[in-house]
Amino acid sequence: MDTNQITQFDFHGANVRVLTDEHGEPWFVGKDVAQVLGYSDTNKAVAMHVDNEDKKLNDKTSSSFGQRGATLINESGLYSLILSSKLPQAREFKRWVTSEVLPQIRRTGGYIPINDTDDEKLILAKAVGIFQRTVREKDRIIETQRDELETVKPLAMLGEAFVGTDGTMSVTQAARHLQTIDHTMSRDTIYGILRGAGYIEAKGSSPTMKAIRPGYLVAKQYVRDGRKLGTPYARFTTKGLNWFIRRYIYGLNQPTLEGTEQ
Repeated sequence: MDTNQITQFDFHGANVRVLTDEHGEPWFVGKDVAQVLGYSDTNKAVAMHVDNEDKKLNDKTSSSFGQRGATLINESGLYSLILSSKLPQAREFKRWVTSEVLPQIRRTGGYIPINDTDDEKLILAKAVGIFQRTVREKDRIIETQRDELETVKPLAMLGEAFVGTDGTMSVTQAARHLQTIDHTMSRDTIYGILRGAGYIEAKGSSPTMKAIRPGYLVAKQYVRDGRKLGTPYARFTTKGLNWFIRRYIYGLNQPTLEGTEQ
């Protein structure tokens, strides 16, 4: 949270500050809410009536809340204070927050407090500020969704490719499906790439620890009558096939995993 996301609104002359976090969720300054609801000891009220999971100390905004920061409460904590209040206007406060303040925060990214003395230019300036924050947040969400889509797109292109009940695929099967993306990806080409990069043994078709540790390939053996026959051979995992597509077909950089070389 940063101080640019602090919004103030007025309830019968009482100032209540609310912060909107990176997920668009509102956090109220506990002291402000407790004062509106008539608690004489605001710190004690927040400590007694709000569960630990519904509050947190925001000490990063010391410029706004002083060096000690402020205790913030979420919606659940807000309702806890409202229900515990003996003040008659607690119901009115709840109706105000739930019917006007929270819907507008979720819809626009902020609440626009308007005073009788505000002229049209000031009201417009407040609205523009909230609009700009909303656009930035939507841009961030779109970018995140785009990154997630790029991550799953390679496997989505293969459809229901994984025929193995264990969720793995042989190199031969992988080649058949990968050629729908890149026609040069024959079985021998894939083996050549994996051997050259050290993911499969130089002789044979067994995966190396470099491929097994990050979960790209697994070692399997033919089984007949309950007995394992022959030498182990490599099969792609879901993660491994996705990694192979992104790195060797799309040419996208992969993050280096601890203990492995890329």
